[in-house]
Amino acid sequence: MHRYGRFAAALIAGVALLSLPACDRPQATAQPPASPAQPTQPAQPTKHPAPTTLEDLCAALQPDASYDELRAVFGDGASLDEEGNLYVTAGEGYTLEPVSSQVVSDALLGFDVFAQPDTPSQWTLHGLKIGDTWAAVEKVNGGPFGELDGGIDWNGGALANDPCFYSATFDAPDDAPATISSFSLRLRRDVANTTPKLPLPTPLPAASRRSFDEVCTRLREKMSPEDLRKTFGAANARETGADTWTVYPDDPQRAFTVNFRSWDEDGAVDHEIYTVIIDNPASAWSLPNGIAMGDTAASVEKTVGAPFPVSRQNVVTAGGPTQDKDAPGASIACSYHVTFRHDRALIDSAQVMSSDEAFRAWRPYVAEIRADWRWF
Repeated sequence: MHRYGRFAAALIAGVALLSLPACDRPQATAQPPASPAQPTQPAQPTKHPAPTTLEDLCAALQPDASYDELRAVFGDGASLDEEGNLYVTAGEGYTLEPVSSQVVSDALLGFDVFAQPDTPSQWTLHGLKIGDTWAAVEKVNGGPFGELDGGIDWNGGALANDPCFYSATFDAPDDAPATISSFSLRLRRDVANTTPKLPLPTPLPAASRRSFDEVCTRLREKMSPEDLRKTFGAANARETGADTWTVYPDDPQRAFTVNFRSWDEDGAVDHEIYTVIIDNPASAWSLPNGIAMGDTAASVEKTVGAPFPVSRQNVVTAGGPTQDKDAPGASIACSYHVTFRHDRALIDSAQVMSSDEAFRAWRPYVAEIRADWRWF
């Protein structure tokens, strides 16, 4: 007698119904990687015909698909809530449950599809749909199939080289035939990434760089937007968002952004500076030790004198070295944090070393400098 599991996890390292015809599909052309910050919603995303089968969905997406890439496939069907949670649907009956990496933020591993209480799922996998019986699966497969942990073992077979892994689980109510209760799709992350490589920036020569500490000596944590205007001149400080001001907004080499934190204090609004961000590729600002925008990992290693740990932030950015104003012997006004931008890397590793060949192969370069007064 077969064993059945209710919504059992059955992610299998292979994908196929043994007698189904081979499906040799090209990988979809990806859009450029998303920005290093929280993914933002494009104003008018390019909308392709929404897929209705899991095979078509697999063919439409890159491993670790970015939010912009999902928008290109699903349009308004891909959305983020205020907390950054991702929701995906191709229309009524086509809801997907995104499955994200627990190690690297924004790394999309795939989707799960479950039976919906009110709207039956319309997703199909090689002609099968949620609610189909064990006998129906055997009929599509042309014969019996393996069973693993309550799900179909589709290991190997005609679609073993498909760009995705698939699995299904069964539910077996009392005195009723077993039926498919869920599908899963996982994007293969062991295949070559075909995202177009963006040109690398050209760093400014050392003689053209200026230490941002000359600015930090004029800033203080307990500062309001009005204080900022008085310090740098009203013409040189412009409000560019909620609690966000840009100083020297018309000068790419000097521009930087100040993010304030505000709160109501006995009926009056109080402010303090939360972070100061330098992210213009043309910026001439540097850390006090000379690290500046566009510097490669090798160049940064040379500056700090040794390889350093790199912390993955998401699929295209990673945190690099810091300069702590409270470190022994330090005589700087702010603490500084470096962020690298790199090619998309299909690897779940929270931390790597800057000298690792894999990390260097991602072509990392300094894309942001953050200054603040805290150590975090």
